[in-house]
Amino acid sequence: MTISDENGELRYEAKGDSLFSFTWRVYQNGEEVAVVSRKVWSWSPTWLVSTNSDNFRVKRKVWSWMRTFFVFGGQYDGVTAVGKFWTNEFNISSQQRRIASACGKVFSIRDMHSVEVTEENDDDELFTAVIMVILLMDRRSENNNASSASAGD
Repeated sequence: MTISDENGELRYEAKGDSLFSFTWRVYQNGEEVAVVSRKVWSWSPTWLVSTNSDNFRVKRKVWSWMRTFFVFGGQYDGVTAVGKFWTNEFNISSQQRRIASACGKVFSIRDMHSVEVTEENDDDELFTAVIMVILLMDRRSENNNASSASAGD
């Protein structure tokens, strides 16, 4: 997964350790800046995130009409990321401010989003990239579960 700026310049690259990986690494200019690991045995989907300057957990609300993720710990404690189930839109915000918002490009060959990070802040930009990786991991996990369930029919 690549994340580029408005000029098409590569900002971040995220790679899973293997095809069905529970751990993804986020790189900037070839240097690892974050590690995102999904907890395998947890009641609600949970990711453990470690960056160069922060550590936190992200949990998804299980029974909800909206895809809702909560951040626990670190400088983004209390932040929520809310996305719509049927579209590629999401908002990342705290009680004090909106951090980022995105809308997906539905009719593109690749899964693309147009993301606006509200402030020129490297921490907010990296945090948004990490949330995007988590959204991707969550959607892939859901798709894998759906396809394995239909294969058993």
